[in-house]
Amino acid sequence: MANTIMSVSGETGYYWYEKFSAISLPAFWDVYLKSLGAVFFEYNLLAGILIALGLLMISRISFLLSLLGFASGWIFYSFIGADFSDLGYSFIGFNFILTAIALGGIFLIPSRSSFIMIILITPIVSVLVAASSAFLSYFYLPVLALPFNLAVISVLYCLRYRPVYRFLALTVTQYFSPEKNLYTYRNWLNRFGSVSPFRIYLPFFGEWTVSQGHNGEITHKEKWKHAWDFVISDEHGKTYKSDGRQLEDFYCFNIPVTAPADGWVTEVINTVDDNAIGEVNLPDNWGNTIILKHAEGLYSKLSHLKKGSIEIKPGTFIHKGEIVGYCGNSGRSPEPHLHFQLQTTPYIGSYTLDFPLAGYISQKEKNYNFHFFERPGKDQLVSNIIPSALLTKAFTFTLGKSLYWESENLKNRNKDTLEWEVKSTMLNQTYLYCKQSGSCAYFINDGILFYFTGFEGDRNSLLYHFYLSAQRILLGNYQGLTVKDDLALSDFNQTFLFFMDDFVAPFFRIKFSEYEINYTSADSGINPSEITLNSSATVRMGKMKLKQWKFEMMLGKEGILEFRSSEKGSVNRLARQKFVLK
Repeated sequence: MANTIMSVSGETGYYWYEKFSAISLPAFWDVYLKSLGAVFFEYNLLAGILIALGLLMISRISFLLSLLGFASGWIFYSFIGADFSDLGYSFIGFNFILTAIALGGIFLIPSRSSFIMIILITPIVSVLVAASSAFLSYFYLPVLALPFNLAVISVLYCLRYRPVYRFLALTVTQYFSPEKNLYTYRNWLNRFGSVSPFRIYLPFFGEWTVSQGHNGEITHKEKWKHAWDFVISDEHGKTYKSDGRQLEDFYCFNIPVTAPADGWVTEVINTVDDNAIGEVNLPDNWGNTIILKHAEGLYSKLSHLKKGSIEIKPGTFIHKGEIVGYCGNSGRSPEPHLHFQLQTTPYIGSYTLDFPLAGYISQKEKNYNFHFFERPGKDQLVSNIIPSALLTKAFTFTLGKSLYWESENLKNRNKDTLEWEVKSTMLNQTYLYCKQSGSCAYFINDGILFYFTGFEGDRNSLLYHFYLSAQRILLGNYQGLTVKDDLALSDFNQTFLFFMDDFVAPFFRIKFSEYEINYTSADSGINPSEITLNSSATVRMGKMKLKQWKFEMMLGKEGILEFRSSEKGSVNRLARQKFVLK
């Protein structure tokens, strides 16, 4: 560095460089800064300070980890009585720093456990330093970063093959920033932590009531506790009409039962007589039953069906929503109801499996609630989601097609025609690409939900505002429904408060980001003529709102999607886009 300064600024610069290098600091800080400089083979104070400032500006978590790793090594050397000169003059210090940053924030998600691990792994790095130094000295070779490489590779190998992943989460998608790794991981955990690749839905049409849920008070106990019983009730909560003495009096009797997901029929019982009301058939406990195989180790069982109502045979492949039989009163069933459970084996009588349902609607006092990978509870009135044609068409983005927006920025009165192209990555991730801003918004549409999974690019663009507004769209029309979601803090522009929050983010959350969308429509029903979606994206610290956007999307029967974006209480962006509505 001295030669570089001399060539750039001459003797004056070199003079001040010498003066700066002569500054006396406490031993810890002196060796820490020089070890940082040694990362770039510049073992001097000025290089260390410049690298420390750069590290602080780029990543607060990395800066903390560099201090923690070095301090742990310093304390350990002091504890065993080792000579500090070894730590100060042979690149040993930067092995602790690099190991801490790599394991604490890059290859692992920053957390309390990753910080604790850095402290515990310090003795291992010290042993590797001593061993490699002794070995390499025979060949007159420096240690450099060999201990760091050995420690990181060994730890990652061990973590990769552990049986339980409760702590020390490995970074799956690498953003090369501890902060973005952490915020993106938390966002994924909050949004999709309970999501299974296998989606199981309610096995019927219309609205049914859970008469017995998991850990039921009647039969759902012990190894068979993860199951549901469903019935149909009227507005008074009764499950039958008239006096309820006949099977036909019960609303659910002889009502279609459907496949909860695609699968193969593995077992069918179809010859058990339906019981008279109040009687049970204990020898044929499960009554008429069908078992479907959805994946290896994942089966569903539908029981107490009506005699002779199952017309499909074992070995038949059936699609989600197809009728498999009709609700009856066979087996251990004193009155008509549908028993539904998931299990790991294809046998009647198998133990139940605790498995959430992919998506359903519950209703209470005319209020709708959306449930995503949850388990219906007792007395819940539940139904499958019925997609609306208007919402489905508006949010169906076909690969290779383009969307054209007429956009007006009310701040500067600029009007533009924007083109968004629907593209896909090599990993089949679909995304919207804005040709004007170069931004990308990644999304998934599973036929019931449309939701964004990530954004890259200009955070002043219309696509960014649309990304915030449509974070999660339920494609069914439910008047007054509110859907909530979580936003990644890394999706927002950094401010001073964001900067300060990074220091404590691995240990606890002081800032939160939230998304909420509300549904209103011009008329009720599955397919209304107009739908208005009011959504908001909020960043808050406790109860204090740091930033908030509000959006309004209006879908009309003419196939027009109007979009309004508001910030700080005033509309600052308008846009219109026409979609195909047939």
